[in-house]
Parts: sequence; C-alpha cells; structure tokens
Amino acid sequence: MRRRRPSLIRTPSPGRLLGLATVVAAALLMAPAPATSAAASSTATGVGKATLDAPNYSPTSRTLKPTAIYRTSGSVANPQNVLSGQPTRISGSQSAVTLDFGKEVGGVTTLSFGSASDSGRRVGLAFSESSLYVGNNSDRSSGRDGEDGALYATASANGTYTVPTAQQRGGFRYLTVFLDTSGWVDLTGVSLNFTAAPGKADPADYANYFSSSDDLLNRIWYAGAYTVQLNTIASHQGRAWPPPSSAWDNGATVGVGDSVLVDGAKRDRTVWPGDMGIAVPTQYAYSNDLVSTRNALTTMYNAQSAEGEIPWSGPPFNLTGSDTYHTWTLLGTSTYYTYSADRAWLDSAWADYKRGMAFITNKIDGNNLLNVTRTQDWARVGQGGENISANALLYAALKGGATLAAVEGDSALAASWNGKAAAIKTAANSLLWDAAKGMYKDNPTSGLYPQDGNSLAVWYGLTDSAAKSKSVIAGLGKNWGIYGPTTPEWGGNVSPFAGGMELNARFTANDDYTALDQIRRTWGHMLTSDIGTKSTFWEGIKADGGLAYGGSFMSLAHGWSTAPTSTLTFDVLGTAPESATGTYRFVPHPGDLTSAEGRITLPQGAVNAS
Repeated sequence: MRRRRPSLIRTPSPGRLLGLATVVAAALLMAPAPATSAAASSTATGVGKATLDAPNYSPTSRTLKPTAIYRTSGSVANPQNVLSGQPTRISGSQSAVTLDFGKEVGGVTTLSFGSASDSGRRVGLAFSESSLYVGNNSDRSSGRDGEDGALYATASANGTYTVPTAQQRGGFRYLTVFLDTSGWVDLTGVSLNFTAAPGKADPADYANYFSSSDDLLNRIWYAGAYTVQLNTIASHQGRAWPPPSSAWDNGATVGVGDSVLVDGAKRDRTVWPGDMGIAVPTQYAYSNDLVSTRNALTTMYNAQSAEGEIPWSGPPFNLTGSDTYHTWTLLGTSTYYTYSADRAWLDSAWADYKRGMAFITNKIDGNNLLNVTRTQDWARVGQGGENISANALLYAALKGGATLAAVEGDSALAASWNGKAAAIKTAANSLLWDAAKGMYKDNPTSGLYPQDGNSLAVWYGLTDSAAKSKSVIAGLGKNWGIYGPTTPEWGGNVSPFAGGMELNARFTANDDYTALDQIRRTWGHMLTSDIGTKSTFWEGIKADGGLAYGGSFMSLAHGWSTAPTSTLTFDVLGTAPESATGTYRFVPHPGDLTSAEGRITLPQGAVNAS
C-alpha cells in the first residue's frame, strides 16, 4: 500500500553535516497527485520562469528555423536573406550555403524556393552534427562504409520540397543546401518539423527543473535533458538495418507503443539497454516521462529468447551475446518500478523478468561470482570471466530484484536473490580486490583496474567498507587528464558512459567537490567545444578532446553521456526516490555551490527542494 506522504528517511552522515547546515531545505508534495495519496499545498520555489527557461535547449514549438549562416562556397548571393524568408541565390554546380540551427535538432526538413533559371534544377541536402564535417556530404549514420551522402530534390519555381519522413535526420546542427546542376535557384526558406519527444505539444515544458549558483552546471543539466529528449523518438522512426545502398533510412520500427527511448538522435536510433542505465535516470530527473522507458523495456522482453537471454540491442538489430547488457535490462526494470510504481506493467513482465534472472544467475560459478561467457559490451576491452563490472551489475540487479519479488509477494524468491547478492559481494571483495593497488581487478588474473567496474562497485554498494570506496575513488583519480577521468579499458580515452559511472561513485563516496570538478571538465568541454553542438553530449571523447568512435559516425547526442542531469538532481540538490512506496531522500551534496533548488516528481506527486 502506498504511503500518503513521502518521508525523509535518510540521516546525513557526519561528513555531510556542514553542507546541510549551509542550505535551507523545503520538501513538499504538490498537486496533482493520484487519488490514493494526499497532496499538500505547494509553495513558490523562488525561481522565475525566465530564469528557468534561459538554459533550456528544448524548443517551445515544433517548427524550427536556422538561426545563422555558417558559411558559403561557390556563388551564393545574399546568403542572409533566406533566414528572413527572402531569396538567397545559389548559382553553379556544387555552390552551397550552410545553415546553422544553433544547436542540435532533429526532424523533417522543408525547403522553399522562389525563381529558378529553368525547370529541372537539382539541389542537394547534407547534414552534420559537428562543424568538422560540414560539406556536400552528410556525416555518417547509416552504418555502411563511407559517408551518408546527400538527399536530392528538384527545385520547382515557387514550390517546396519536404524530406520523406523515413529520411528525416534525427540529429544535426548544420544543413548544407547545394546546387547539383548548372544554372541557379533562389532558396527562400528552410524549416524543420521537430520530431523528438513525440506527442508533447511543448517540448520545453518539463515536469522538473534544476537551478544553482553555477550557470555552467545549470546549462549542463539542461543539455543532458535535451540530449535524452532527442533520443526519445516515435517507435516507427528508428534506424533501418541492414542499411540502404545510399543515403539513410530512419523508417524502421524499433519498439512498441508510440515512443521509445533509444541510444542516439543521429544513430543508432535503437534500444540499447546499457545506455538506459544512464539515460533512464536522466529522463526521469528532467521530465518524469517514463512511457518511452517502459516501451523500451517491453521491447527488450519481447525479444527475449526461450532460454531467457535478453538481446544486446533491440530490433531491428536484435544482436545477442552480452551478459552485461542482459543484466542492464534487469536492473532497468527495478529502476523503472522505483520511479513509476507501475504494478500493472511489473505484473505483465514478471514471468519474463524471472526467466531473465534465472538465465544470468545460472552463470554464477563455484566461487559465487558471475562467470561471463557472452562478452559483448560497450566497446571496452577485457570483458569475460569473473569480471568486476558484470558482477557489480548483477549484484545491483539482484538487490533490485529482491525488492520486486517482495512487491510480487514472493518472499522466498526475494530471500534467494538477496542471498545470491550477498555471496557475490563477499566473493568480489575476496577474489577481485587488490589490497596493494586499493582497487578492484577486472578479473582475478587481470592487471587491468577498470573505470567502469570500480565505479559500479562503489555506486551500487558492492564495496564492503567506506575505506574501500574512498580507496577506489582515489585510484580512479590517478587516471585524470585535462578533460576529466580517462578510461583504461577503452584505450585511455574519455568515456562519458563509464565516466558517468565514476561521477555517481564519487557522489556515493561523498567526494562532492571532485565530482563537480569532473562535471565541469568532461561535460563542460563537450558543451562548450567549437566542434560540438553547444547543446548535447557526445558518445565519446578522445584523450586530446576530439571526437571518438570513428569521427563523423559518432553520435553527438547520446543518452549514455548524460549522467550529470540525474546526479545534479539526486545528489547535488539531494532529492531522489528511495522506493516506489513514496519514500525519498533529501541529502544535499552542495560542494562549492552557494545555492541549488529544483524538483522531482514521484508517483505520489512533485517534490520541491532548495
């Protein structure tokens, strides 16, 4: 039975007392709330609408227009005219004008034309997320070798051309319009139908917010929110596989329902459960929109094998072979229930969930550790065997599963899963802990001390002492560079995915000041870099600050890179749900901030805090 009011259930540790003494706290339930719960009256938070709107990158309208001309090539007369609906004349084959939307956008583009030298003039459209790849060929998204090329249309005098929905570009900042024939054509207008977050009349209308004394952190919170919003797409507008022989195809059905949470705006536009480990908390923290999360989870269970294995990715890929991503789906299930209290959905998925848990726990060996045999993962090296990251994930999934079993009234199963979790914790700290190094080994015979596994061990409570957590955090700190922590299991580059795990670990270990430094270094770089979108977060960063994952193929709006949005809400502000019964915590980690305020929304209502 749900509690009628959330209660503050955590007492701050001694190390947090000074921080708590410097903030004024107010946590209130506010309407609307379900009929089964009581809603207290709300009070104003003190932040005006203009202040909150300022860093919000989401558009308030579904129709967007470019904000600037980035550059021209060849013969282009009056390039600025097109921004105000006046003629911009493009003359001669391959002459081009590149329009800048000022931020990452995605959707269906329409061109408007005025006069033309004669009929049959052909124009091309090429898209790019980064300024590095602006030109008459789009950056890569389809998955085949080589660039994506361009879309082509015949420019009819005083007519329009709208890109087919299946060829919409899910993520770009720059659009290059070029003449592909001789003669000339007048371009009089460019507009975009924004397709992310389908069904939402005003994409900028968030259920929740965050605001602090640090403007960069505020912009990072909203950039993470916008990144995940761009990753929330209509379920029939995902990336087709295999790819077409030319251009790209975003007309594949990739999930159930009307919308689904995928892993990238430009690509892959497909459900990947590991990405959801970061993207789902982000989606909840900013929007409380969990329908697309539920649809993504349902999609993965629908693809489950008879033996219980959950694929590495959703349709149309349906790739298999990953014990970690299998476990991420199980962990995502308990996370979703904590945020939603959606008992009806849990009941519908319960049999599949239990089969999935049996599949992975059957791989626990005589050492009481998961022995990974399906080794696909997020691009890290060394996965397999008694791996620390996989065991930390399974530990967290078992703890969450025990809670779900209790909800389902199966106390014996809850006890069994809690017992398995406890055994994994004991074994990991016995067989994987290197006391001399003060960190966890990747597996018992490895000399690798990974960022992901060590971070997950602290974040999910696999460490068996506060001293070990502090030791891990100190060890991870030795891998830092100018852009924050580097990733040993990924060639020493900077992974915002594994880095997001480290960020959560640092807040868990009360290393608040360094955590804020990490946000400013890693995510501040992505947000402010001239080769980025100035609005969204990248799939990966090279050690030198450049774009990883194959250059132009890399996604610059990737949900697994958005950890600061949830940590700023859950940890810096200190408001986070403890369980779906309505309990939540208010334990701020203000670090060097002088103020912070915001809102989360529980199943029982909204909670404001400052």
